[in-house]
Amino acid sequence: MVIAFPPDVAARLRSIEETEGVPDLEIVHLAVSVFSMLDADERHRLGQCALGMLVERHRRSRS
Repeated sequence: MVIAFPPDVAARLRSIEETEGVPDLEIVHLAVSVFSMLDADERHRLGQCALGMLVERHRRSRS
């Protein structure tokens, strides 16, 4: 399997590697591993939580 990310996602992965020292491939493997262990309802709830965090961050940044 070959996965290609949009430039903005690839840039964020590189940034995480630079600041946290975690290789981008390890981040992807961990994320997919965890996501694949969840059932459909859990994946849905995880997505809602993640989007909620992003919305909250956006709101704080506009204050």
